[in-house]
Amino acid sequence: MGNLQSGIAAYKSGKRENARKYLIAAVKENPKDENAWGWLYQVANNDNERIECLKKATAINPNNEKAIQLLNKLLTPSLTSIPTMTNPQQQEQVNPLSSSSKKVNSPSIAAGKNNRKTLTYSIAIIASLCLICLIAAITINAITPSQSITPIASQIAFFILIGLGIYIGYQMYIYFYFRSKYFESIKDSIKEHTKNCNELNNHIEELKLRHSDIKSHDYGDGRLYDSSNYKFKRREWGKSIKNNRVHNCSASVCKNARDQPFKYLCKYFDIKIDENSLSNFESVLNDFSAVEQGKILLQNERAAILNNIKKDIPPLIMYFSKEKLIDKLGFDHIDFSNLYFHVYTFQYVSAGGNSSIKFDIQLNIENLEKFIKYLNELIKFQKSIAGQRALMTLVLRELIKSRDDYTCQYCGVSVKDEKNLLLEIDHIIPLSKGGITSESNLQTLCWKCNRSKGTKIL
Repeated sequence: MGNLQSGIAAYKSGKRENARKYLIAAVKENPKDENAWGWLYQVANNDNERIECLKKATAINPNNEKAIQLLNKLLTPSLTSIPTMTNPQQQEQVNPLSSSSKKVNSPSIAAGKNNRKTLTYSIAIIASLCLICLIAAITINAITPSQSITPIASQIAFFILIGLGIYIGYQMYIYFYFRSKYFESIKDSIKEHTKNCNELNNHIEELKLRHSDIKSHDYGDGRLYDSSNYKFKRREWGKSIKNNRVHNCSASVCKNARDQPFKYLCKYFDIKIDENSLSNFESVLNDFSAVEQGKILLQNERAAILNNIKKDIPPLIMYFSKEKLIDKLGFDHIDFSNLYFHVYTFQYVSAGGNSSIKFDIQLNIENLEKFIKYLNELIKFQKSIAGQRALMTLVLRELIKSRDDYTCQYCGVSVKDEKNLLLEIDHIIPLSKGGITSESNLQTLCWKCNRSKGTKIL
């Protein structure tokens, strides 16, 4: 079976990524195959790729009216819409450039239906508000003559009822909207985009867990009993923390750790000054740098998706219930906190419990890079490695990306194709298999290819 047939079969079975690889190989084998360009259009990742496929198809066959029609639509900004990347199993299983292919409906085509539904929701809200206002007016008029409440209190009650009516009406509105068929059609149209965002979000969370497992010396466990005849409060004893990232020490050690953080981190948290430790912390920096960049790119990608469907979402929901909208569309929560950066603590509590000192070292991106340079200056490398090895720093990461033209060296996707693409730096020969951090052993991979590669050698 040739690449074209394999690609078509993979596409029809829902294996979009495999289909894309086969079809790219097919057009490379035969650049003048109009049919191959048509199927590649179907699995394109973005509008730029689609336009390129359509241009190739029309150059091969200038009479292909379907290709010309699709190309004009993509080149016209007002007609371009996001629902181009739907689930392959939900798409027509035919070549989109063939004359027999059918037109796929999108939420934009159903704008008239949306307007009618929005009108229905609005009428329901107005009717609810009018009913509540009527009840409020009758209630106030019935109470005021009896002088049981003052006119000011009755006005306050009236406005409270109005506010309550607006709130209830709006909650009814969003309740029915998020359960409408129209909203489901919008959700389905961006299903593939939502899935990609959630996969990237999961990948970022996985990277956060790849940390250096350094900890303080284990001095054992015990229990302290205070049987003093005097009722000393010993307030500072309650602040004493005991875990594997806290080193309980004297006041002088705390002060010295403040002056020389990295030296005391190595000494009291059992970090060996050798090549393995250096490689370990370089991997941590590489992963954490990808996390920080990924969070920004993920946020931008989600914002771009929401912006593309903004015209199909009622303004009330877009501005007052945006977080709920994001949740209902199926996006996972993005954790923007820095809690995954480990903090190592030197702690002193006096015997009497009247004073305490604490010094924290947070291994964030900036501190990790400094710590790597500190270790590098102390390590004596083998002569065969000393002249070849480079340090994994933020500068080196950008240098490798620039050298590779910000393009994945495996699948060929680049930031020119996907603006918010997360690119990662990979060791061609993994460190676990004897590879070193050097420019010749580093390559740029997109996050999907890097995740699937693992410790394999591509």
